[in-house]
Amino acid sequence: MVASSEALSARAIDILAKLVAFDTTSRRSNLALIEWVEQYLAELNVPTRRVPNADGTKSNLMAMIGPAVEGGVVLSGHTDVVPVDGQPWSTDPWTLTERDGRLYGRGTCDMKGFLALALAAAPDLAQANLRKPVHLAFSYDEEVGCLGAPDMIDVIAREVPRPALVVVGEPTDMVAVRAHKGIASFKVTVTGREAHSSLTHLGVSANMVAIKLMAMLVGLSEKLEREADPNSPFTPKGATLTIGQVNGGTAVNILARECVFIFDLRTPAGMDPVALLSDFFAMASALDAEIKAKAPEGGVKVERRSLTPAFAPEEDGVAEAFARKLAGDNGPARVVPYAAEAGQFQGAGFSTVICGPGSIDQAHQPNEYVEISQMQRGGAFMRRLVEDLSSFLITNRRPIKAAGSSDITRRIAPGEALRLAWITRRSAITWSRSSRFSAARMPRIAGATSPRRQCSSRSPAVTATCSGSVTGNSQPGVFFRNVQTRLREPWKIEKSDRTPVLAEPTWATLALGRSSVGWP
Repeated sequence: MVASSEALSARAIDILAKLVAFDTTSRRSNLALIEWVEQYLAELNVPTRRVPNADGTKSNLMAMIGPAVEGGVVLSGHTDVVPVDGQPWSTDPWTLTERDGRLYGRGTCDMKGFLALALAAAPDLAQANLRKPVHLAFSYDEEVGCLGAPDMIDVIAREVPRPALVVVGEPTDMVAVRAHKGIASFKVTVTGREAHSSLTHLGVSANMVAIKLMAMLVGLSEKLEREADPNSPFTPKGATLTIGQVNGGTAVNILARECVFIFDLRTPAGMDPVALLSDFFAMASALDAEIKAKAPEGGVKVERRSLTPAFAPEEDGVAEAFARKLAGDNGPARVVPYAAEAGQFQGAGFSTVICGPGSIDQAHQPNEYVEISQMQRGGAFMRRLVEDLSSFLITNRRPIKAAGSSDITRRIAPGEALRLAWITRRSAITWSRSSRFSAARMPRIAGATSPRRQCSSRSPAVTATCSGSVTGNSQPGVFFRNVQTRLREPWKIEKSDRTPVLAEPTWATLALGRSSVGWP
């Protein structure tokens, strides 16, 4: 049996404590964490594969749980975290600390919480009779430009059975997000010539040249804000440009030899960041020529650090519908202004959604945390994932037959418990019997949400039938998830201990093609 949501989330919190203990700040290696995950999965007989960086100091990690067939689900997340340098933490950022319903530690929210949930589900996935596989895809260097994921995505696209969808577990409060902005970041290095600040004719101040370039970027930022689409679902509405770092000069009375600044441009889908910066690039080229005319050793160098594509909404997206079903999410369409690896997966042709525990408001902050309630919601999400990808009938905790096979008929003795653990999604249970009884004694399903019944009895001598279906957790198209009731007497179901028990010898049939159970 798949673990309960509570047990799964508790398991995930234990794993989260181990993951937080690894300092995987982007400037450091993530291999210690990768090795721990490899060992954890090896104990479940789950094979793994590394996709390392060029020098082998960091690595992506892939794993597939279940049959090697197409149509699986990718659970993706990054292993790196942002620095804690200079932040006023009140707890040790590398030790998971529980306080007032929150779990504090670097990466708890962004995004080791999701990694922990995926790993917590692995034992149940490994034991389940999965119809489709689950692919784990853990990346490196997401926080410094989504640099690690592309190589791994390429391997997934070319070398494994093609997945149907990707869930990127960035923090969204466990609701589905359908779009994010892209990000392009650049490092600009201006090199001048040092001289006494009173002798400006003898040197070139790199700071003064850099200020001209930064002023142009400020003007572009203001223009983008003015021209933002008022109907955009994003906040802020349009593209944004900010200069995040500036370093230049050695003393107030020395013309600066070097000035370095880094900026990023975040754009919704449909906007080309390189095209938006064309005038800036032209100005940088012109200033480079001016510097070299006076100081040949100087110049302006523009380096692209990252170019992460935007994640565009998918009309009738398979991934979003899947995540909404598992999360019990019936809310409005949502987008986020930050960038993530979702756009990279989508660019490779995969239907993609973002859905993970925690809020982006806590990401990158001192005293970063994820609420325990969010981990519990994540546990429920993973439990439903296992159930959704599995399909079989359990009688006295023994599988009768796997999904996808032919109809099954099995004799059930009087008083024997028949527990329906989970049935393929979009399935229904039906039951019927030739007998005399009134509509009041027709079968009823107790303990499930949104029950619907259709009963008929034409005459005492004619077969009377009753059929029903239940939508679990108000999720459209998911029927009879963990139906647990007791049949006290022929064709009367009461709540009791919530396990179906037949009151007389009969035959139980699991019609897997129709995903139904009947007692003729």
